[in-house]
Amino acid sequence: MKGENMENQSFFFIQITDPQFGMFTANADFDQEAVLFEKAIAQVNRLGPEFLIITGDLINEPGDEEQTTAVLHIAGKIDPGIKLFHIPGNHDIGDAPTVKMLNWYRQRISKDWYSFDVGSWHFVALNSCIIFNGENAPQEVQKQWEWLNQDLRQSRIHSADRIMVFMHHSLFLEDPEEPGDGYFNIPEPTRRVYLDLFHQFGVQAVMAGHRHINFLAAAGSMEMITTAPVGMPLAEDPSGFRIVKIHGNRLVHQYFGLDNLPEHIELPISQ
Repeated sequence: MKGENMENQSFFFIQITDPQFGMFTANADFDQEAVLFEKAIAQVNRLGPEFLIITGDLINEPGDEEQTTAVLHIAGKIDPGIKLFHIPGNHDIGDAPTVKMLNWYRQRISKDWYSFDVGSWHFVALNSCIIFNGENAPQEVQKQWEWLNQDLRQSRIHSADRIMVFMHHSLFLEDPEEPGDGYFNIPEPTRRVYLDLFHQFGVQAVMAGHRHINFLAAAGSMEMITTAPVGMPLAEDPSGFRIVKIHGNRLVHQYFGLDNLPEHIELPISQ
């Protein structure tokens, strides 16, 4: 896809968030979560996206080995032709992650910040848990910040036409000027620092989870997309995932419940 003309490239990917094994029963079991996640992975395999990204909270109890083993076993059923990416959530590594928990996540699950390209799109995956509260790992906060600045500069040098960021926490849910609520959004002044950086480099969208409810908002031309969970919902949206279609520099996305998914994905994007 790297060689395709930007105006002609078409692909789609899927965002799943918050499987959160153990949430339904406060860690007594994860039977309901496993059924939903199995169903979701089967549907991802059927649809065949360019990639799947799971934006955090695989588990409900940070570091729980039984929950982790179960969720990774199901995630491992993804078709090998579909690239799978993870980023951490607060239920994976804690509300104020320690270096020990960060190392556990990196060894057991995935890198926690990185980037990748598809065609002329540049995708950035961040650890928002240390952005939200980095008091127990200040050096890691600084490392990620320095890496992010360098990565965005490099994307400009290499002529990335569009940039999208993935994180677990939303920068904001409804309004970039909303107050910090102490849990569901990134507090000020940190939020403004990241918003300014993203605006500087022309980030088109930020995708997150964490709230277990769908929210769509914007800061100027940058979309802030908060996706409901594949696990336990906290509002009327059913368990499901978001399908994101890209054609050239255009981005279209829609959330689907697991029982209301399309038969196939039409590309390019319909006018």
